[in-house]
Amino acid sequence: MPPSTIGEMVADKTPHCAAPDDTIRMACITMTAKSVGCLPVVNDAGQLVGMLSERDVIRRSVIVYRPSEDTPVSNIMTKDPKWLPPEAEPSQAIEMMMEGGFRHLPVVDEGKVLGVVSVRDFDIRDHSVVKPPL
Repeated sequence: MPPSTIGEMVADKTPHCAAPDDTIRMACITMTAKSVGCLPVVNDAGQLVGMLSERDVIRRSVIVYRPSEDTPVSNIMTKDPKWLPPEAEPSQAIEMMMEGGFRHLPVVDEGKVLGVVSVRDFDIRDHSVVKPPL
């Protein structure tokens, strides 16, 4: 049976995060190693302060010749990203991502990132959760 909340969708996933002062290069290495297209950016208290996506890296670093070795993530991340609490329904996540034009949505509880849902987690054609491969 498909999950009824986005909290259930991320329950078995480990959120991989970046810090605002990590370099873009460090964050890209993490995204590559973990095979993820974005990283929540969390401060020292573990609170969500931004999202760093592959699009952010391309648009705000690569094409403007901003060096990845010494530019902090905070300079190119999407600040104050949209997010949903774990009790939100998958349909709410789909709607928010489609309306906002983004592909990743953090699941946050009391400021802490529990995980990230992606458009790949859904069958957008019928607004249902894609069952993970066995």
